[in-house]
Amino acid sequence: MNPADDEVLHVAAGLHRLMGDYTLYLNILRSFRQRYRHAAAEAGAALASGDRDGALRIVHTLKGAAG
Repeated sequence: MNPADDEVLHVAAGLHRLMGDYTLYLNILRSFRQRYRHAAAEAGAALASGDRDGALRIVHTLKGAAG
């Protein structure tokens, strides 16, 4: 699968990975949103305070969880 580069959420790919389980897919999305809702602000705050390594760690964790 090669979703368009401008897509933010690749629903078809996500559902494929979950064997079409739409309820599970929604639960995972809700959990992700709840757990990482402040990640961008936390990374920004880390950068603002000069903690580049902390910001990278936050962004790396977010990227891994999003995958």
